Formats: sequence, structure tokens, C-alpha cells
Amino acid sequence: MNSDPIIAARSFEEAEERIARVFQRLPGDGQQNTALIHLIKHLWKWLAESANDELGDSGLNVVSFSALIMLYSAPESAVNPSELSQCTGETRTNMTRICNELEQLGLICRTPSPTDRRRVDLALSDKGAAVMDELLPKLRARSGVAFDVLSREEKDTLEGLLKKLVLAFEQQA
Repeated sequence: MNSDPIIAARSFEEAEERIARVFQRLPGDGQQNTALIHLIKHLWKWLAESANDELGDSGLNVVSFSALIMLYSAPESAVNPSELSQCTGETRTNMTRICNELEQLGLICRTPSPTDRRRVDLALSDKGAAVMDELLPKLRARSGVAFDVLSREEKDTLEGLLKKLVLAFEQQA
């Protein structure tokens, strides 16, 4: 683990110390891997809280907003809940709940598929598109602040490393 005080994150110090104690009690490999997992979780917590602060008045949260982004990206085509589940990384059960909430807010429309009567298609409503047009610039600004500490090269490196990890997990599945 990195003990460089410049790189040490104060809000992560306790978790880092506890991870070290676990590996003192039960020695073995994997301490850095464990720390990386917890760092990613720690970072996600900060990013989600920041986004949820911005989304609060809209009745949305990071998960429902993620679903809306996927629908916003496909304005001319409908998406079925299974595709939305796969794009967002949410379970199908959770995606059903999210879609129910988004429909109640008037942000999406459900329609029977014209090609498969067993399938339901989802699309962004006009209200949903307007909400996205309003919220996306605000959230982009917040994410810019979060990642402005990194140079363009560091962002490219981080993106490449994260994609490499995602690929490795996909290949294990």
C-alpha cells in the first residue's frame, strides 16, 4: 500500500488501516487488491453523493439518471428493459422498479413492441428529454470538477485501466 502522505486520502485512512490489520491477522497476498476495491467503492460513494445532490429536486438518483441517459442516447429508437438493464449494469428486477418510478414521474413511456407482443419498449417522454437537457450540463460540470485534478494523459490512463479491468471481469463471467 502507498504510504506517501501526499497521495494518502484522509477520508480513506481508517479503511486502509483496517485492511492492513486484516492482513496482519491473516497474512497473504491481496492487500493492495483489497485496498483498490475499497478505493473504487470510496470514490463511487463521493461521485454518487455529488450527483445525487444535483439530482435531488428532480426526484431522480444516480441509478435512475443512468437509465435516463441510456434512453436519451437513443431518441429515435425504443429500448427494451433487458437492454436497459445490460447498459446500466442493474439487475432486471431493479430496472423494472426504476422504470416504474420513471414512468410515474412522467419521464418515460412504455409501449408494446410492434415486432414482439411479449416485449415492452421504453422511450424518453418529452418531459424526460427536457429534464435531461436541464440536468446534463449541471452534472457534466460536477464531474469536471471531480476529475480536473487529473491531466488529460492521466484521465486517458485511468480510462484504459478501468476498461481493462471491466474486460477481465467480463471474461471471468
